Parts: sequence; C-alpha cells; structure tokens
Amino acid sequence: MQQVDKQNNSWLTYDVDLKQRKLRLNLTAIERNSQWAQTSRSEKLFLSNGNKHFLLNVTQNGFVQFQMPVWDIENFDLARVTELEAQRNNSRDKTFEIDSLMPFKEDRDKIYYAFHSPGEQSPRIFYMPNYESKKIYNAWLKAPKGQTFQKESFDPWLKQNNFKLGNKQRDETETQYYCEEENVTRLMHVYNDPNNFKMYGGIYKSACMKYVVSSNSMIVGSNGRATCFPVFNSSRLHNKNFKLQEVIEFEKKRGMKPDFNNEFNDEKITTTTEDPLCRYSRLLFVPENASYEPGSLANVTYYFNWQGATPEDLDAGLVPDVELSGTVGLCHVFYMGGDILYKRELEGTPGVYEWYTYTLPVSTRNVIEDKGYTYFRGDDNGFVTFFRGEEDLIDMRPQQTRTVITYYKSKHYVDQIKKTLNL
Repeated sequence: MQQVDKQNNSWLTYDVDLKQRKLRLNLTAIERNSQWAQTSRSEKLFLSNGNKHFLLNVTQNGFVQFQMPVWDIENFDLARVTELEAQRNNSRDKTFEIDSLMPFKEDRDKIYYAFHSPGEQSPRIFYMPNYESKKIYNAWLKAPKGQTFQKESFDPWLKQNNFKLGNKQRDETETQYYCEEENVTRLMHVYNDPNNFKMYGGIYKSACMKYVVSSNSMIVGSNGRATCFPVFNSSRLHNKNFKLQEVIEFEKKRGMKPDFNNEFNDEKITTTTEDPLCRYSRLLFVPENASYEPGSLANVTYYFNWQGATPEDLDAGLVPDVELSGTVGLCHVFYMGGDILYKRELEGTPGVYEWYTYTLPVSTRNVIEDKGYTYFRGDDNGFVTFFRGEEDLIDMRPQQTRTVITYYKSKHYVDQIKKTLNL
C-alpha cells in the first residue's frame, strides 16, 4: 500500500489488516471555512499483492453545492417529479411559484414547477412542462439573484456524475457537459452570466444550468417525424470488448441478423479480410422481420478496424492498429423513412421532371444538439456532419425511402473541424 501525496493530503490516513484482508480509510471532516467547503479533494492509493496492482481514487466532497435533477424517461409529469423529489426530502416551493413567477400572486400553473434543494449555489430546482401535454422536458438549476456559479464547484461535481466536457461555446460564460449512458444521454448546459435571459416567466436574473435527458433510441411521433435522435453509443467504437460476437449479440436484441454471405443484398456489402484478428472488414445486418414503418431499422453495416486499413480511412474512424483489429471503427444505421429527420419538398414540373429537396429543420438540429453534438457542415442534398468532444462524429444523409446515420470517431478529423471553426 502506498499513498501518492501523503505530505499534502494528511486528511486521509489508512489502516491495513492483512489477516482479515481489510482496508480502513480514515477521513478528516471538511470544515465550513475550509478551502474545500464548496468543492472536493482527492487522493490516490496504490494497492498491490505482488501479482495484481490497483489504483484507488478517494474523493471527499465538501458541503452540497448542487443537486442533480431527478428524471423519468418514460412518464415524467408533476405527480412523478413530486414523488421522486419527496424520496430525497425535497418539497415543492409553491410560495415561490405564486410570488415570483408570472402571472404574479396567482395560484395557478406557471412556466416552471419549483422544488427546494439543499444545494448552496442552487437552492431550487425548476422543472419545465410542455404547455399542452404537461410532460416535463427539461430542468434548470439557478443561482440566487444576481449570482454566478463557481466553476471549481460545478466542474468536479459534474465529472463525478460521469459528465464529460462538451464542445466549446461561442460565449465564454457558457460551458456544456454531456453524459452518454446505455439508454439515455444527459446534457447540462451552464450559463454562468448573471444577466442571461435563458430562463423567463418573470424569474430573477442569475446564472443557471439547463438539464436535458433524452432517449438514445429512435422515437417517431404520430406525424411520422422523429422526436428523438438515435445514438449508437460511442463507447462501443474502438472497444476491445465489443468485437464480432458482441456485435452479433447486440444486433440480435434489436431484431437484426448478420448477412455473412451476402444472401440478402445485391451490393456485396459484406467483405472479408486476410487479417487473422479480423474476419470481416464490413458486415451487413438485416431485419429478422422487415418493417416499413417510419423509424424502423432497415439495415446496419459495421466497418471493422483491421490491419489493411489505409491512411485515407483515418477521417472515417478506421485504423490499421493491430491492437484494435476486430473492433468497430464505423457504423452505418439505416432507418425507414427518408423524411423522418428532414423536411422533404417536391420540386420541378409535376409529371415531367420532378425531384425532392431535403433540408434539416430546426427541430431535428435541436434533438441532435440535445446529445451534445454541434453542427459543422451540410449541403443542398441533406448531407450533414455533427461533432462532439474530442473525437465523436455523426454524418447523416437522406435517401428516397430511408435515412442513413453514420457514427464514428476521429480525433484527427475533429481537430481539423475545430481549427476550421476557430474553436
């Protein structure tokens, strides 16, 4: 057992009982006037038995500064948020809603539901419902009137909650963080200007944070248009624990089967390699039971990293690294419906010469940005590229009956994008 910085981290001591194989950690309490009162402190311990070695990260938090909003992706209304907040002893602040939200001094539904929170820098959490359905679609943390948030408080708090720093914003007072989980993506956008106008309804001015949780699945509304942008989890790309067998098992859960011998396509999409560590450079998956419903899966094509990948493949996320052979470098996902994410209009002379034009509506751009992505480029045919963080990329293009979304990673390409956009 070895402590990395024992001299400067005397707040942490430990006892080892080899006979009982137990490790006891002793932490000194953080005092109210301590420099750590509004943030946290960390230390590392190296553990070894001679054969195996472990690194233990110990983090001690100060006093509560922020509290993450509760969420229910399936059914989130006032009754549900009240139930979830009650489980952590947070009650609704009706007095604030009546006195401080328009129309003032009236006991009626307002633009936000306000709940008390123990967070010192954000003493209330606000939930914003849809005007018609009353379903909650975002939440807000807000500083006291005229105040800002301390970055040394919110940055480690968000990272402890598995958020990653997102794309740089144009305004220096704004910061974005995202957390991509198996079934949902969480986004926190920090507006640290005390004079910002992001929250309205008569509420006082101060720094605020907007919190959005969205499903990672394709969700299509009754009008045949997508209301949620689908995500292929970026952690599966270049992942040594997600190779051919894991890909097959994952797609089986989605009702897809592999087309090993190109039985179900005329384009010979599936191709093999001579790499002993990677059997396929491309592998097509097709539905077990095809559906023509808008938003249903039509096809999925995986491109695997293998030793024959060329330097030209770099921007497409493919690498010839032997250590990554057999991992997924890129994934094309085809959804039924050429207009589920686009506005499609018929141009030309009817019955003589006709064609479709595709434009990306603001609603689609918004649901993609809810995943932490930023628009980079697009063309008149509907092709668009979005990027996120250091290496995550999405390309999308419409076809007459399908929409194709491509997921890949390329730090080289993202670096070029940021240089182009002066970020």
